[in-house]
Amino acid sequence: MDSFLDTLFNVAGILVIIIALAQITAQETIKDVNTGKKSQGGISAEMLAKKQRELEQITRKRTGKEAQFNNLQSKVARQGKQLREKNNEAKEKKRALNLDGEFIPISNLNALMETAKTRAEDLNATWIDLSNTYTNILAVKDSETILAQLKQATKDRDSNQTALADAEKQSQENQAKLAKAKKDLVTAELAQAIAALKRKLSDSKARQKTNQARLDAWKIQLDDLETRLAQAEFKARPMVVPAPHDPPELPAITFWVRHNRIIASERAVTLKDRWHEREFRPWFKRHEDEIRATFVRGSGKFTFEQVVTFYLQKEWKRGVLAEVKQTMRTADFELDFTDYPNFTNIKWRRKVVGESTKEMLNRDSDFRKTITRAAREEKNWIRFVVFDDSFQSYRLARAVIEKENLTILKDDPAGAKLLEDVAEGKLVLSEVWKEFKGFKLEAGWEPFQSDGGFGFVSSGGRKINPD
Repeated sequence: MDSFLDTLFNVAGILVIIIALAQITAQETIKDVNTGKKSQGGISAEMLAKKQRELEQITRKRTGKEAQFNNLQSKVARQGKQLREKNNEAKEKKRALNLDGEFIPISNLNALMETAKTRAEDLNATWIDLSNTYTNILAVKDSETILAQLKQATKDRDSNQTALADAEKQSQENQAKLAKAKKDLVTAELAQAIAALKRKLSDSKARQKTNQARLDAWKIQLDDLETRLAQAEFKARPMVVPAPHDPPELPAITFWVRHNRIIASERAVTLKDRWHEREFRPWFKRHEDEIRATFVRGSGKFTFEQVVTFYLQKEWKRGVLAEVKQTMRTADFELDFTDYPNFTNIKWRRKVVGESTKEMLNRDSDFRKTITRAAREEKNWIRFVVFDDSFQSYRLARAVIEKENLTILKDDPAGAKLLEDVAEGKLVLSEVWKEFKGFKLEAGWEPFQSDGGFGFVSSGGRKINPD
């Protein structure tokens, strides 16, 4: 029995020593991990291998000691059973012999078994802690590896982003250069196209100018031939020029007869009215107070029109900064307002203005339409301003008016009766209008020298420029 107890105590002592060594080793390892203590250069592969070998050795020792402990426990259990049987037998003998106490005390053995069991549990917990420590060591190494990889990946990403930004910047610069190149190319092509069009336009204008000059010459020749033909046509129709008398109290429709053409003055009048409304009137409103004050200070030395002319000429001396235009033009006329409002000079920009003699004699000509409308409305009389180069054209125009008056007579019953009397010889044609009480289209004329200045006076009529 004593040898058994010695053996049990020896096993328990060995277990206590192993457990103590395992705890010390595990605590040092855990302390190194928790405090971040590590060798130069961090946790090396050699250290990890060493710790792994130590863990494997401890694991093998633990497994062997567990097997010894299990065998010992089984042996103790068997010995305990035998002890209980012997104890029961001793109790029986004790009762039989009336002896006090136990034959073999087992309380110390149970306490040692409990202590051994507790030490085994502590050893198991220590082994678990050591396993976790090794796992943590591996995790730390993996974490450092992953962290290094992450840093390298971050560095690579930053490098790639920088390269990408540079590539994008270069791409934008290339796109800007491409857009500029395209724009320059389009601009160059457009400039070439514009230059080509300008050359074509210049050539076309030159040809047009030449053709227009030829056309004007041909029209002048044609007008001369048409005038001769019209003269031949109206040769059998004598023109009766009435004695001069005051014009009727009706608005006049004025025609200018120049270059053997009939020109309605309405075109130039419209241009003058446009200048007056768009140019002169706004300017006059801005300077009216100053103009009127100057007129009053003159005390009758100057007319109001002279003061207006003075301020207009002062304005035109400003050149391009002038607030009112000095001239207005169309394809046919140019109006010069230098002496406005007393006089507005009219210049022909070309000779073929208005209608030629042949065009005038057509039923659908503007001149014939105007004459027919005036006869129908009975509101106007016709005035001609005849230049010295176009008297024959004026005679034909007067013949057209006389023909229109005959139409008036034919359309009126009383006039038709008078024409019958003329046909029967009862009445001469010159006496018809004395007998007729209806409307007659009156016409008058004024001669004009071609070398004089021609234009509007302040009353809206025409005058010869004294210069």
